[in-house]
Amino acid sequence: MKGIALVGPAGVGKTSVGKVVSHMLGYLFIDLDQEIVHDTGLTIAEIFATGGETQFRKSEYNSLVRVTHWTAGTPCILATGGGLVVSPECRHLLREQWTVVFLQGSVDTLLTHLDVEGSRTRPLLSGEEDVAIKVSQMWEQRRSLYEQVAAYTIHVDHRTPEDIAKEIIAYVDTHL
Repeated sequence: MKGIALVGPAGVGKTSVGKVVSHMLGYLFIDLDQEIVHDTGLTIAEIFATGGETQFRKSEYNSLVRVTHWTAGTPCILATGGGLVVSPECRHLLREQWTVVFLQGSVDTLLTHLDVEGSRTRPLLSGEEDVAIKVSQMWEQRRSLYEQVAAYTIHVDHRTPEDIAKEIIAYVDTHL
């Protein structure tokens, strides 16, 4: 059985939804950002500060490979980082080894969720530029990449994590 990987932009709710799905199904839940921190011994911000986005993407890929091998055959839900899909190697691994669900939300939804979480703590959203412009630009740049890897797309606007989780479970029940 392939694990289920949740992809989508920052603020779409991958971690929140993933925890609900894993609880409802009794699956293992894995947050890839936490795995990167575990594997490197550095926070995400520290990786960006010392090696930039290039080093972060290498660490992200290495952690994805490790998690993929470690969980082979184990029912699990993986919450990925919003930028995982920018790496061709990560996209390939996701398509080959995971059932990928794309959580899609409007820029307004993303901004609402990011305000709650504190978007300035995210390295690619920090700085002096307007967060709304950055989020919108990243969404447009990455949208087709999310679509390339997705087996299924769920629109999350105005929906609770529980409602989204139920849709994922219905998909899993009928397609896996």
